[in-house]
Amino acid sequence: MSRTKKKSEHYVDNKKFLQAMIEYKDKCDKAEKRKRKHPPVTNYIGECFLKIANHLSYRPNFINYTFRDDMISDGIENCLQYMDNFNPDKGLSPFLNTGICVDGKVSTLKTTPSYDGKRILLSDILMEDDIPPEYYIDANDLPKWEYLKGSKKEIRKTKAGFEYNYSEGSMVFPDALDQPSRTIITGEGGKSPSRFKHVVQTSKGLRRLLPVELERLNMFPDNHTKLEGISDAKRAFFMGNALVVGIVERVGTSLFQKISQLEKQFQS
Repeated sequence: MSRTKKKSEHYVDNKKFLQAMIEYKDKCDKAEKRKRKHPPVTNYIGECFLKIANHLSYRPNFINYTFRDDMISDGIENCLQYMDNFNPDKGLSPFLNTGICVDGKVSTLKTTPSYDGKRILLSDILMEDDIPPEYYIDANDLPKWEYLKGSKKEIRKTKAGFEYNYSEGSMVFPDALDQPSRTIITGEGGKSPSRFKHVVQTSKGLRRLLPVELERLNMFPDNHTKLEGISDAKRAFFMGNALVVGIVERVGTSLFQKISQLEKQFQS
């Protein structure tokens, strides 16, 4: 007997949230016409702001922030401060997937990748020998890895005692060897279980990536960060902060060509 797969729900119901914002905006407009104060923000809108701020705090570029709770609070405060700018008649976001802002002027356009060269897979950069034992996942830690990598839908509570529904989707675990790697983040180093660290399946078991493998993912020379006094965790941090060399090179080449063209135009 076949089963119909239940459609997963977003952690915030966009349609319901939009309708709540429209209704609140309408009440604010009426209050202004009567020269009265704006009504208090509804509990539902406040809960949505909290969910959005909390969810964004788990993005790879924020997950290791020391003052993450403060960042969440600031995010909610900004939402409350600027929600009067909400304009339901403006429609969908005017921004496309690519853009640039220069001197306050925004240019936006839709782009698609046009790369047809060799694609490096995660399996291409792996070392096969001389893997330090501490890089293999301890069997006792595996349940925690699986929990952090897995999907969740649970009740959580803030330090202030506010309860909210938290949900997130699952991540591929272990990482797919036949696909390009995910982005490296600054918290890649260290043996503690993490949602965002890379873990690969080998003939000897699950293990984390070595510093030299992280360097290869960013197209650096082997052992580029192997310096006196620099730990493996610090080397991983360096690669989490780094950019992919090949991308920077392509951007630089394109800029050089464009600047050269402009210089020739001015000289002629």
